[in-house]
Amino acid sequence: MRLTIRPTLSLQHIDGELVILDKENDKIHQLNEVAHFIWQQLEAGSDFEEVLKQLITEYDIDEQVAKTDLTNIIRQFEDLKLIY
Repeated sequence: MRLTIRPTLSLQHIDGELVILDKENDKIHQLNEVAHFIWQQLEAGSDFEEVLKQLITEYDIDEQVAKTDLTNIIRQFEDLKLIY
């Protein structure tokens, strides 16, 4: 499943975290380390399965834990209309 970041978002890296300014919805979002890592993978064009593999490698976690976390974060991004 290929996920696309909404192109109208403004991004700012501050102290190792990513801040997303969503002017259309008048919102600011601050991503934690894992969400930021996932966002970077999406920016690079990775699909769900590729991001999952990267999460497992980067954080040395169980595949099921990684899949659950990734699914939840992707769902949040979709609910916030940051990706489609």
